[in-house]
Amino acid sequence: MVEPQLQQELFPILLRFRMHRYAMSADIAKMYRQVYVHEKHVDFQRIVWRDAPTEELKDYGILRLTYGTPAASHLAVKALQQVARHKMTEFQSSAEIILRDFYMGDHLTGAHTADELVLHASEKAYAAVAYARTKYLDGKIVVNLVASRTKVAPLKSTTLPRLELCAAHLAAKLIKQITACLCSPESRMFGWTDCTVTLACLQGHPSRWSTFVANRVAEMQEILPSECWTHVRSESNPADLAYRGMSPSSLLSYKLWWHGPPWLSSSSYVPHEVKRQDHTTQLEMRKKTAAVNVAEPSQHWTLLAKFSSFSKLKRVTAYVMRFIDNVRNCAQTMPRKQTGPLTSKEIQVAELKLISAKKPLPRRISLLRLQPFVDKSGILRVGGRLKHSNVASDVKHPVILAKSSPLAKLIVADIHKFTLHAGPRIMQALLGCWCTQLNS
Repeated sequence: MVEPQLQQELFPILLRFRMHRYAMSADIAKMYRQVYVHEKHVDFQRIVWRDAPTEELKDYGILRLTYGTPAASHLAVKALQQVARHKMTEFQSSAEIILRDFYMGDHLTGAHTADELVLHASEKAYAAVAYARTKYLDGKIVVNLVASRTKVAPLKSTTLPRLELCAAHLAAKLIKQITACLCSPESRMFGWTDCTVTLACLQGHPSRWSTFVANRVAEMQEILPSECWTHVRSESNPADLAYRGMSPSSLLSYKLWWHGPPWLSSSSYVPHEVKRQDHTTQLEMRKKTAAVNVAEPSQHWTLLAKFSSFSKLKRVTAYVMRFIDNVRNCAQTMPRKQTGPLTSKEIQVAELKLISAKKPLPRRISLLRLQPFVDKSGILRVGGRLKHSNVASDVKHPVILAKSSPLAKLIVADIHKFTLHAGPRIMQALLGCWCTQLNS
């Protein structure tokens, strides 16, 4: 059985490692072979071996974790973390480092800071770059690259403002990772973009924008408030490298990439005193709609909803039609009153009455392939080339019933019960009519 992942993600470990003044690395030699398996589980790790074909086979139980088994990595990390927790009270700082800075058997840590983030997008790619701006006690200010994220623009064509927003969304997620790994409570995060449309979206409530924009804006505002986002000129944006590209030799000496815009290192620059500018845009605005309720009479006969059996509904309808005929016949000089049990003819007429169409032929695209028509009895039937075949009329032109109609539901329920819950193919064969979307 494959167990859940226990080890830390590699990105935050590397990120924290770069922030130390003094670095330290370590490695657990033959990590899996350092972990013993409980004696009651040894029998699950057995091999049969002999050094030569002439020797007798020997049975071995493996006492330690075996490389290649699905659970080995989980158990190795679990054992390491359990040792750290067991020694937490005795060696607290060491135990915390083990739980935080190990990636499997490799250890990166050290001993010994607030951050700025810039982003940009083009039709080819978009990127976000994060910088740490540290002010020392002697007044010296140092700005260094912390991390970056780059993504290739999707193959499906999209607008540049949307790509710029995707860059800002990427930046927000990078901020969230960095904050979780490095930042102390007094650290402050700020975002910069050279796209005023993105800033306008961030300054508005998510409900104002289309779904694509609203989802990203809501998540970004939760990570970094809109007042912490500011505009940066394109020439001062190091994230331009994401789409312009640069050779490795040129990148080594490109200060804008490694240390951010020059004004970030200026002592006169105070992040929280940067004046916020209000931006507006009509792009991606959610269309306003007005809801209107129109009461319409039901398209279906109310009698259909009063019965749970199609057989009973047919018989009730037949009796009602018989009563109407008897009342009309009373006006004649020689009245003919129908009595006694219902005949098969009466039940058949009642069935045709129930499925007869009393409204115009529907124009739904899904029915066009059936070439529907309304016969002389007012019943909607399937047309097509079978009209030239030598079979019964009901077989050539089955009745069409809509899946959503109460009548169709009653008929299908009766057949479903009669066939002991058979599948759609058997039910369709027994229906004797064409029920749209029967499979669903």
